[in-house]
Amino acid sequence: MRTRRRRVAVVVALALFACFPHSSGASGACATPRRGEVAVVVVIDFGELLPGASTSVACVVVSEGVTGAAVLHQRARDLGTPPPRYDTSGLLCALDGLPENGCGERDGDRYLYWSYWQGDGDGWTYAQVGPAQRTASPSVTEGWHFVRGAALPSDPPPRAPAVGADAVEVKGATVTAGRPSDDDGSGSDGLAGPAVGAAAFAALAGAGAYLARRRRATR
Repeated sequence: MRTRRRRVAVVVALALFACFPHSSGASGACATPRRGEVAVVVVIDFGELLPGASTSVACVVVSEGVTGAAVLHQRARDLGTPPPRYDTSGLLCALDGLPENGCGERDGDRYLYWSYWQGDGDGWTYAQVGPAQRTASPSVTEGWHFVRGAALPSDPPPRAPAVGADAVEVKGATVTAGRPSDDDGSGSDGLAGPAVGAAAFAALAGAGAYLARRRRATR
């Protein structure tokens, strides 16, 4: 009887994991936020950077009102991965230490860059502003996809569904749940990651807009 129960449990676990075949992380639902906190789902599709295991779905608990940049920083703290790396303009260069070098490098008429997305029940929408200019919301999934793209909304979105924090357990997402530490990395101005100034972030209206300006400058 115990053996049969174990087999059933394994089958159920595999069925849940099949919902996100490329996911990585510890199974579980979002942690219950305390007063003044929100749970935000972060989907990161590493694309060709990590073939075969390319999507991470994490649930991060952060203070209300923090930015998408602060969410990324807290996710790195929860998972024990390198913090997000930015260039001097505020463009996101690396997540979890990938890629190790470069930032929005041009490849012919394309760019190798981290495209930024927001997701809900209707799917993914290409971000029009950078993560430091967005307030994180429990009803909106923060999505990132490393692509060889045109820095336009026509670039491919993350390959995992956009799931909200309130639907993670129901949908069987593989997530890593975390709660903010005493220092959530947001600082007094709500920015996160390495020492990147507010002025630099303000100059960035999303990765697509930044790379579009770079494209025009090199023509």
